[in-house]
Amino acid sequence: MSDWQLSSQAIPRRACTSPIDVWIRAVVLCIALLYLLCGYFIYFGIPLPTASDRQHFDKQIQLFAESVDASRQNGNDPLITVFIGTSRIKNVALDPARVSQVAQTVGIERPVISSLLAVNWGGFQRLSEAVDEVARMRPDYVVVMPEVLHEDFALPGRAMIAFRYVQHKLRRRDHTLFDSEDEFEKAACSGFDDAADDRVDLDATWIRSNPKDPGPQAAANALKELAANGAQIHIVDIPAHPELTKAKARKFDTRTLLTLHGLDRIQNIHVPSAGIAVPVSAYCDYAHIDPEKADVWLAPLFKRIADDLN
Repeated sequence: MSDWQLSSQAIPRRACTSPIDVWIRAVVLCIALLYLLCGYFIYFGIPLPTASDRQHFDKQIQLFAESVDASRQNGNDPLITVFIGTSRIKNVALDPARVSQVAQTVGIERPVISSLLAVNWGGFQRLSEAVDEVARMRPDYVVVMPEVLHEDFALPGRAMIAFRYVQHKLRRRDHTLFDSEDEFEKAACSGFDDAADDRVDLDATWIRSNPKDPGPQAAANALKELAANGAQIHIVDIPAHPELTKAKARKFDTRTLLTLHGLDRIQNIHVPSAGIAVPVSAYCDYAHIDPEKADVWLAPLFKRIADDLN
């Protein structure tokens, strides 16, 4: 046998990869990269607040500043109060005149001028710019829902707002999720036609609970800044209807959240030793207090503030 024949037998033949396999692998790799890019965009590339958020809160803060200035020009020392949270706090603080009236009935002598920074869905990122603006006004009291320290958009909510943002860029459409008038100017009251479990499912679709998410982290930083500017911060729960409370387990208590965010040693951040009890008759659905009965929550809140002032 010749040397050439021996050497050719010793060299193993490589298995040839078919062109179809190469294309399949390329397609799979492209799909994986697309998913990664979409995920990055959904979580980090969406500009929040949205254009409609910014427009509403700019108007809100302008009216708030004008009210404060007018009160001071009349020789008053107004008690500047800001409410921050979700639609649950919106329902009780939607009417500044009512807030001021309730405060007077429980013994607060200074005129109370309040502003409401709240969104129906989503995390604190939608509120962050507005809260920064309000912080410059050096409010006396800031009333905050504990939810801002652990709730943020879930994936479906982020995906939807990302889709709307792309539409906005292509068609010059605002990338808000909801109608601005419904979200910011109307009370949230959907009645009791659906079961409490349906509300739990709805919350799970739009909201997830994780203190390390961007929204809660931004909220903690904002509260630190407000406290550094001298605001007295009251982190107060607005209880849901008992049926919803029973159906939806609570993941974090308020004091645990303060510890997780490094807020527990700040002296002017307060957590009440007992919550505010709300009668069942005061609710307009499983999540919200009827605005016409907001006094049942506002009066105990301002009674505590009155005791603090005295």
